Amino acid sequence: MDELKDFIEDAPARQGSRLPGQARRATRAVNLLRMYRRDADARKLSATWLPRILIAGDTSTRLRGNAVALLAALGRWKEMQPITERLLLTASDSGSRNHWLSILGVIAAQTGDRARAMQIENQLESGRGEFDYGFVDLLRARIAANLGEADRAVSLAQRAQAAGLGLQSPGSPLNYDWALLPLRDYKPFRDLIKPVD
Repeated sequence: MDELKDFIEDAPARQGSRLPGQARRATRAVNLLRMYRRDADARKLSATWLPRILIAGDTSTRLRGNAVALLAALGRWKEMQPITERLLLTASDSGSRNHWLSILGVIAAQTGDRARAMQIENQLESGRGEFDYGFVDLLRARIAANLGEADRAVSLAQRAQAAGLGLQSPGSPLNYDWALLPLRDYKPFRDLIKPVD
């Protein structure tokens, strides 16, 4: 963990601040730790970096998005909601709006508001764009996974793949998306994300 901490701390400065790069590296590290079942390490790293991000007062989309992912690692769903709602309101394109809307669906699922989660999922489906290539299906899979509906989540991820979203590569969103972590031990999901030769 010390090498990982050094890697995060040594992020290059941009516009006079190292924090954006550090936050990005910390968030990626937390997501990977969670994916590989090192949840205690992920929580510890999140607890270290979250206050630094929140105290900075930086309202950039990237830093707020990092805060959302770190709050998720800590299971602090209620605190995620206002940040995510603000990100949704300030999203500049439909892809970003749909992304943040899906995170609100995940929050609803995690806090036991099934009706709201399903409402958001339906809203995503009805707002599907012409050149979607499976993105909305992947976002709906996040919500289904957090509702505990693994079969439906995998079915949606398969639809996303069939529509053109590349899911079987090492850089696939399925390999590091924290909102899909409820599926990490589900064999049909593991089979889906297995790289193809």
